[in-house]
Amino acid sequence: MLLAAMSASSLAAEPDPLNFLVGQSVTFDGNIFRLPEGVNPSAPETGLTAPGRSDTISRTYAGVNFDKPYSRQHLRADFTATHYAYQTFSYLDINGISGRALWDAALGARWKGTLGYDRAQTPSTDASQTGFRTSYLLNQRVAGDVNYRLNPAWSVGVALAKVANNYNNSVSTFRGYDARLADAHITYGPSSGNQIHMLFRRTDGSYSNRVASLTGSLTQPYAQDDVEVDARWVVGGHSRAFGRVGYSNIHSITPLGARDLDGPTGRLAYDWTPTGRTTVGLALRREIGPQLQYVNASFFTTSAASIAVSSVLSPRLSVRGFVESRSDDLSVEAGAFDSRLRNPYYTQYTLTGTWTLQRSLLLNVTVGHETRKGNNPAFPPYDDNTVSANLQFLSR
Repeated sequence: MLLAAMSASSLAAEPDPLNFLVGQSVTFDGNIFRLPEGVNPSAPETGLTAPGRSDTISRTYAGVNFDKPYSRQHLRADFTATHYAYQTFSYLDINGISGRALWDAALGARWKGTLGYDRAQTPSTDASQTGFRTSYLLNQRVAGDVNYRLNPAWSVGVALAKVANNYNNSVSTFRGYDARLADAHITYGPSSGNQIHMLFRRTDGSYSNRVASLTGSLTQPYAQDDVEVDARWVVGGHSRAFGRVGYSNIHSITPLGARDLDGPTGRLAYDWTPTGRTTVGLALRREIGPQLQYVNASFFTTSAASIAVSSVLSPRLSVRGFVESRSDDLSVEAGAFDSRLRNPYYTQYTLTGTWTLQRSLLLNVTVGHETRKGNNPAFPPYDDNTVSANLQFLSR
């Protein structure tokens, strides 16, 4: 009887592997098309008599989460259907399905692997590229990896992935991008919790819907080789350091050979937890890779610095502030664009408060400010302010 009671109690304590969520958010965006000061959307292009710069967006969503271990296997999945509704620019309304499915597998004590699928279907309403028209962006990724543990501290592995970014309309098809990635890696992870991860990655990509430029480089398929060292280190009882240092080389794989660029990349981050309730995070990053925003260049370098501060004010209330400054340098691909179209600079500020109204009911309120500056006439300076509230119920 006692064993039966203990078994029943243990089963009752197991979390439900299947949970459901529903939510509703409302966002006021003061400059929905990211236009310069004093510029309003075009009446003929929007179909509205006197369109303004702002709009209120309603986001209604429902989804399902699944998380269940089976012996040495672990299955996870979450998918959410979302309806985006614009109060003024209602022709931008869309329905999107986003989510992921992941299988963590293990064979014996030495073999481990993962197989996963991710998708994100969201609206894109950048006026500079879509002409105030609806554009749906669908990002999809299928990836898998296999790892073999040589001993308690060392392991080796390989990984494969396929990525596709597609738009639904003729205005934004130039942003379509496909890539196949493969990497070989080795990991050192002692019992201290520190870790060093080294990899070599090859990416074969293409912009299948781009039009030809004077150099022809925009339409060429390319290969990108990356060598990276990624480390996670416990500095002390209140500090964690994360670092990724690498080098990227990008070149054409067609006889034209117009694209050839390389340079260092990396990300350095430091998390400091002075108290059990407050965390401060600092990050610096530099990246070279394909871009889906600037039609005049197919590669650019991003440099960014950010700081995030989060604090738990009470068991039910927490706040998080975030500031990031970043620049996009288009000059890394000489000849693919005019020098006037270089170097937009972005600054973003957000402040979010989260209230746990009940165990399964959360309320988030976020205020944000974003600016763009620079000498790029195709992407002129703008300022934008947003305020959003999101109420979500998750069964537990």
